[in-house]
Amino acid sequence: MIQHSFIKTVTLIISCLIAVVCFILLNNIFRYAAGIFFLLPVIIAGIQYGLPGGLIAGALSLPLSILLFKILKSWPFVLIPQSLIPLAAMITIGSTVGYISTLNKKLKSTNDQLRKAFQDIKTLSGLIPICSNCNKVRDDEGYWRKVEEYISTRTDARFTHGLCPECQKKLYPDF
Repeated sequence: MIQHSFIKTVTLIISCLIAVVCFILLNNIFRYAAGIFFLLPVIIAGIQYGLPGGLIAGALSLPLSILLFKILKSWPFVLIPQSLIPLAAMITIGSTVGYISTLNKKLKSTNDQLRKAFQDIKTLSGLIPICSNCNKVRDDEGYWRKVEEYISTRTDARFTHGLCPECQKKLYPDF
């Protein structure tokens, strides 16, 4: 588990570094759209860490791109409100990917549980020959066995014995 978390963290850090390098190298070409390079880390964070990771990465993408724009002295926006549009987009993308990732993990878990439950199910099917007098059942080898024994060997069902009200009155009328 620790190794898996480490790999997820390293993957996210590498994607952030790639985004920063692309941002710096291609800033002059993309100018207004340079923030798009932060889409990769936002999506990866959403996939790996679910909804909280996607939201946090989406929210951090704009301050990081603003910082890089300031360092490179190439701020493309005239007004601060214009910069809120990419922020809203990144948060929306991050949270959507994170939400879908969380749902996918829950679905996978539910599928695994259903698959395990399906493997545990044992069923009886077809015609079962049963004696109309003693209620013994004929098995595949032709032997007559008690109903309890027949069902117990073919399913996970276990039996406990008691008396129904009719038999109780018949066997123990004073009780």
